[in-house]
Amino acid sequence: MDHLAFMESLVAAVETGSLTRAAKVRRISQPALSQQITALEAHYNAPLLRRGRNGVTPTQAGTVVLTHARSMLATHHRMLDDLAALADEVKGPLRVTMNVGLAQTMMGAVLMEAARRYPELQIELTPDDAVVDIVAERYDLALRAGTMGHENTIARRIGVIHGVLVATPAYLDRVGRPQTPQDLIKLDYFGYRAENDAIATTVQRDGQVVQAPIRTTMVARLPDLVLQALQAGAGFAKAPTFLIWDRLETGELEQVLPGWSPEDKDLFLVYPERTGRARKVEAFVEILLPHLARLNGVSVLPSALPRTKASQPLDHAFRSDRHEAQAGL
Repeated sequence: MDHLAFMESLVAAVETGSLTRAAKVRRISQPALSQQITALEAHYNAPLLRRGRNGVTPTQAGTVVLTHARSMLATHHRMLDDLAALADEVKGPLRVTMNVGLAQTMMGAVLMEAARRYPELQIELTPDDAVVDIVAERYDLALRAGTMGHENTIARRIGVIHGVLVATPAYLDRVGRPQTPQDLIKLDYFGYRAENDAIATTVQRDGQVVQAPIRTTMVARLPDLVLQALQAGAGFAKAPTFLIWDRLETGELEQVLPGWSPEDKDLFLVYPERTGRARKVEAFVEILLPHLARLNGVSVLPSALPRTKASQPLDHAFRSDRHEAQAGL
């Protein structure tokens, strides 16, 4: 029996609360994962999971095994990272998640450069605006805007994303251009599912922060859907500047309420503790950050940019269970 692999399956089952989701995380079939856990139960002569309509939970014996399994797996991963550091090789699987807007704007160039520089690095990129638990889902790295997410991770603030309120000139010609934040209530607002806007949105100018009333007429889960609605001239929206910069330059879109802008959002790199110093993660970050810094509307901290061989260490990073920021795109 491959104890480490079977322990991985047990941990995944408990952390996801579902054998089906655990199998997806482990990239094996659900029957295979169930058989692995059954084999562990036979080996330790004790039931480890309670299986019910609402998912799976550990038994008393399962909790004991789970505690030791996590410790064993953490030690094993640290050993692998230390061995990889000795070899100074960049290869193997690397699972990365980030929000959809950033992924569709910049990641094509990042992946092409990574493939050229590190042909043995196997990157799996998952664009997702949900704040997934990167520990439970076995991601090596997340790029997040606004929030650091779950506990048991290490987060490093690397900069901010700037936003803008936009609409087509034709729409503003028709309904009128607002002069104050309170005038936004007269326009139709398109919300993005990752935002918390409902009846008001936060705008700022010269240090002044205002809750501007809005009338939400549509909420979409994809940035492209918001852009399509904007281009159709049916309302206005809040968008990260990098996503609509070219449309502002050509005049296809126009800034609404010039001088006022949405609040900036902090950008974080988030790591599971086990991958915080892995060479393959550092190598990917060295490629990612310069591309990120080139985006209009994104400010990357100079201290975050790679200098020579390695990116900045995580000595000044902080744990996500000590800080929470506003979630969103």
